[in-house]
Amino acid sequence: MANLTQPSISYFSPIPDYENQLLEFETFIGKLSDDNTVLGECRLLWKSVNQFVIRAVRLEKKWIGTKKATGINPIGMIRKDLNHLMYELNLGVSRQVSATEWGASSTESILDILPNELPYLSVTNYRGYLSEIGKLLEELVLRTKHSTIMKILREIKEHRDMTVIGQFSSNEMVKYFKYLAGVKSPLDRQAIGELIRIYGSLCGIYEKDMTLAYYLIKEKENRFGFSYKELRERSIEPRSKREFIDYVGDNIALFKQPYRRALRNADAHTDIETDDQKRIVIVLGGKNRPNEQYSYDEVLKITREMSALVASFRLLVVVLAYNDWKWLHKLLALK
Repeated sequence: MANLTQPSISYFSPIPDYENQLLEFETFIGKLSDDNTVLGECRLLWKSVNQFVIRAVRLEKKWIGTKKATGINPIGMIRKDLNHLMYELNLGVSRQVSATEWGASSTESILDILPNELPYLSVTNYRGYLSEIGKLLEELVLRTKHSTIMKILREIKEHRDMTVIGQFSSNEMVKYFKYLAGVKSPLDRQAIGELIRIYGSLCGIYEKDMTLAYYLIKEKENRFGFSYKELRERSIEPRSKREFIDYVGDNIALFKQPYRRALRNADAHTDIETDDQKRIVIVLGGKNRPNEQYSYDEVLKITREMSALVASFRLLVVVLAYNDWKWLHKLLALK
């Protein structure tokens, strides 16, 4: 949305694939929630935000013209125009609230939807994952240009893995999240088998998200020399997949915490042993790999953490928009 590195040139620009990214999340929420009003409110909220941004883009010619004529950013004019636009759109917002304050709180509300529907997320690092995504995007913007973010999001649009999209918003994945919300201790052998299956499915999405995170970190550091599409093609190789996850973990430790390779690759029927009396799971190692042991409750915690991380990456474009609204609100509050 906002151009953070060159505010005198552009404040707003459409986020590529914004609506498609949110449609995936909207589909998921629609299947997850039994309350139709939740989906309706979500849909109305981000359509309102998107419409506001589209209309604001048209005002920029006026602001740029004033900037060229006066040599200064017309902060007061921008603030006045944006507030007037909000009331023109009849969004039902109090006149005591500024347009940018509304934009920041509205995008933040989208980030609150999942914890409201899945209360267990409140005891995971869901907020921490969103925060780390936000910091990564902000650092990338500051060290490169906002156009780099646009380029990356365009590449995601052009080369997005349809299997991943379908997998996250599928009936099966919705069932998994509902299961994670409803499952309670004490767990038994059958519950552990189901959790390991869910964990493996979530890790399949996570591994692709870490490829994206790797790409973003590399862009931030040294302006990566090849495209996200090329990187995704490399990520099919197990060695590259491990390299990407380890590199991301070295830079953002929180992103690696829920990932356990042995547990991710375990087959509940052949690769694990369970003890209902001791309430432990043993993931069997191979010739060069030792066994790994987890308590039943640890398996549940790790699986819930992975679900929180995967869910947070589905909201990357919302985090980007939230960052921009906050920046713009701070800028317009200066005078």
